[in-house]
Amino acid sequence: MADTSINWSLEAVKIAAPFIAAYLTYVFAVRKMQRENPEVIQRKKYESILSANQHAWSLIAFMAETENEFSIVRWKKNGQEKVFYFHPENAKKFMENMRRIFYDEGHGLFFSRSVTDAVYTYRSLIYGLLMANGENNELIILENKEQAQRLFALAETMRKAIRETIELHQRKLDLDTF
Repeated sequence: MADTSINWSLEAVKIAAPFIAAYLTYVFAVRKMQRENPEVIQRKKYESILSANQHAWSLIAFMAETENEFSIVRWKKNGQEKVFYFHPENAKKFMENMRRIFYDEGHGLFFSRSVTDAVYTYRSLIYGLLMANGENNELIILENKEQAQRLFALAETMRKAIRETIELHQRKLDLDTF
């Protein structure tokens, strides 16, 4: 008669071995993920900040003192004096682009406080000019020269803040690659 006794210790090892292997794999995978995940998240954050500020840079075309096809405030020399003009059509385009960049594309989440403050202050000022001038889409003379200078100063503030943010986060990205 053949020996039909079961070696229970061998059977227990056969059953437990896959569970032990699965558990150890899980533990080592979680540890590896915990080490790598913050680095990946930081890198994505820096990349998002850089991308957001690159998109914000496109708004400066509307804000620039140097005249271009998007300029909201333009100026011409009248003798020794500068005469400033408000371009309502470009102001409306600025508002649309700002909404798209800040909200629709979600870049507003990654702007520094100084960029956000400059853009919203600028937006408030041109919105006030739009409301004061109604549906008029023609160039309007700005009687308040200080207001024009304030708009240009906000553009410069935003330009500096974007450059500082990009430089800072570009350095952090460069350091992360080593």
